[in-house]
Amino acid sequence: MRKASLYIAVMIFALLLAGCSEKPVDESDVETSAPPSSTVSAGEETETPEPSEEPAENSDTPSEPVSEPPASEEPVPQTEKLPDNNKPDNTPPATNPPQRTNPPADNTPTPEPSTPTPSKPTTPEKPVEEPEPIPKTAYDYPFDIETIKADCIAIGKEMGLNLDTSLTPDNAANWNPITASKTSQGAALKRNLENYIRYHTVENLAPYGIDSITDFNIHFEPRGDGVYSIYFLLA
Repeated sequence: MRKASLYIAVMIFALLLAGCSEKPVDESDVETSAPPSSTVSAGEETETPEPSEEPAENSDTPSEPVSEPPASEEPVPQTEKLPDNNKPDNTPPATNPPQRTNPPADNTPTPEPSTPTPSKPTTPEKPVEEPEPIPKTAYDYPFDIETIKADCIAIGKEMGLNLDTSLTPDNAANWNPITASKTSQGAALKRNLENYIRYHTVENLAPYGIDSITDFNIHFEPRGDGVYSIYFLLA
């Protein structure tokens, strides 16, 4: 009988909860509304108090909302707000400066500036020095016969011979003469005459039958046009 009464009481409580559809059900209320369970020792019966019937009018009246416990008065430490990467960045995007466009290329070739070529320092030209004229000697054409004759006589006397002006190509011995001309003049002519006179020695003329030389003479024979044949005469 008591179990049936308890079942009816639970059903009534459930109907009351169903009627209060607009009232949010708080789990704490349900837990507190449930009848506390009492431990029953063996052999003892516990009486379950019957719930008191509440007037039906109160079933439609919504219960007052349960007020939340007051917030703790302890100061809540503030933490630094980190930047949210998901928020849109209101900073305007950096725009590249407008690039300067080059004007259209002109096909006309631009003349390159001419670089002045450095001029070499002009060295003043030295005046062409004309060779100094070689002083004319008695052996140069036209010849100074008297000077040449005196030089040849001096060589004969140097050799120890006696000058005899009476000697001619017809009465004295002689060898091939030396020719003085335009092609044989100057220093060459002087050298040839000296060698020619000094050749007349007993040592050089012994093979030809001449074993002694005591006298000599220098004879000039003109050939025309300033040309001379010069003889060394000996006796």
